[in-house]
Amino acid sequence: MSEIPDSSEWNEQAQGDVYHAFHRLYDELKKAYFDAKTRDDKKRIKEWQDAISDILTQLNRGFIEARTDEFATLERSVKDVMPRLQKVREEIQELIGYVELAGKITKAVDRVIENADKYLL
Repeated sequence: MSEIPDSSEWNEQAQGDVYHAFHRLYDELKKAYFDAKTRDDKKRIKEWQDAISDILTQLNRGFIEARTDEFATLERSVKDVMPRLQKVREEIQELIGYVELAGKITKAVDRVIENADKYLL
């Protein structure tokens, strides 16, 4: 089997088109396998499926390898953002605490005003 060119030589659209074309062929072969009448036909179709599966595996490996640097950059970015997200979460929890406290104080003031109206005014 010939080697698939390094995926960095292809543009992403071409990679996707090639992958999807092979995948469609694989799916059609799967259907054909179940429609095949003889054992020999099924065996031949299964061999074709296996060959196409190998190609799909190589394409997937190429896509993953081509994106390894992008993933590493993304991972670093996420790690950099996490402490800031933790701080935002803490600030939001603190703010919610203040809002809850403000609500409790407001309710207490309302009760004082209600009771004062009843008894003092």
